Amino acid sequence: MPRLARIVTTVTRWLLPQRCNQCQAVTTLPYCEACLALLPWQSQPHVSDGGIAVVSLSPYDHVMKTMMHDIKFSKQRELALQLGKRLAIALDTASVGIDLSHRDAWVAVPVPSVASRTAERGFHHVEVLFEALCVAWDIPLIPAVIRSKDTQQLHTLGKAARWTETDQAFTVVFPEAIHDKHILIIDDILTTGATVDAMAIVCMRSGAGSVQGLVLATGKRLG
Repeated sequence: MPRLARIVTTVTRWLLPQRCNQCQAVTTLPYCEACLALLPWQSQPHVSDGGIAVVSLSPYDHVMKTMMHDIKFSKQRELALQLGKRLAIALDTASVGIDLSHRDAWVAVPVPSVASRTAERGFHHVEVLFEALCVAWDIPLIPAVIRSKDTQQLHTLGKAARWTETDQAFTVVFPEAIHDKHILIIDDILTTGATVDAMAIVCMRSGAGSVQGLVLATGKRLG
C-alpha cells in the first residue's frame, strides 16, 4: 500500500503540478522563490511591558498571515522549512540589530506550544521556522522550556489579566543549558509581549545572564 500511495502521489503531481500559493506559478514548493524573495523583512525594535527588548522581523501582513495559518493549522512543515531557509538567507545579525559577538554565550530558546498541539501538528513550528537562522548565526537552539498550562488568546485580555494568565505558564526543564547564558527567546508572532515576559521570568529565575526576544512577525509596534 505505501508503494501504491507513492505511485499515486507521483502521478498526481505530474498531472496536476503544484502551484505557488501567491502567484500560481508552477513550483515544487508551497511558494515560488520569486514570491518569497519579495517578503518585506523589516526589523523593528520593541519593548515589552516587562521591559524586555524584542525584535520583530516582518510585518504581520496578509501574506504572512496566510503562511502562518497554513503552517500551524494545515500542518505544512515543508512551508515552515522553506520560510525558515529564506529567513536565514535574508537576514544577518547586523541587519537585525542583535550583537552576537560572543556567540558561545548565546542560546536560542523557542516559546513552546501546548504538547497536544505539537503532537497533532507533527512538529514544533517555532523550532522549524528558526532552525536555519540559528545554524546561520552559529548559536544553539535548545527547547529548554516547556509549557506548564494552556493560555487564552492574550491579545483579548487587559494588561493585568495577561500577567495573571501567563503566571506559571512555563517551566524550565534544562536549567544547565541556560545558566549564565544570553537567552534569545524566539517565537512566531508578537502581539502583547506577555509571552516573552513570562518566558523571561522563568529563564532569569533559572540563572540566565540576560534575555531578549526575536519574533518572526508583528502587527503593531509596542515601544
